[in-house]
Amino acid sequence: MKIKNVSELREFVAHQLERLCDNEIVPEQANACAMLSANMLLSVKLEMEYSKLIEQKPKIEFMENRCKTKLIEHNEVKSEIRNHRRISAIILQCIIGYYLAVVTCLTIFFITLAFD
Repeated sequence: MKIKNVSELREFVAHQLERLCDNEIVPEQANACAMLSANMLLSVKLEMEYSKLIEQKPKIEFMENRCKTKLIEHNEVKSEIRNHRRISAIILQCIIGYYLAVVTCLTIFFITLAFD
């Protein structure tokens, strides 16, 4: 089995745990798989720390997300936030306007009651 990314490594380790629980493998075999998996992740961590030291963004295929969805650009997100803020401001203005209208109507109602 060729493990190409972290997700597959996680599945492999989980499968080995299941095999150990089902007595298909001995603890020594499971321990060897766990140690190798840990060493793989430590090598990735080392590469990430090195990239941070030399101030470069790491390109580690093992850690890459295989999802094909399009990433949203930062400016698109900012634009969406602005649109939501505008909509929220409009809704708030409507609520305040409604509140003022209700208060005005109640005030007029009570004034007319007082003079009747």
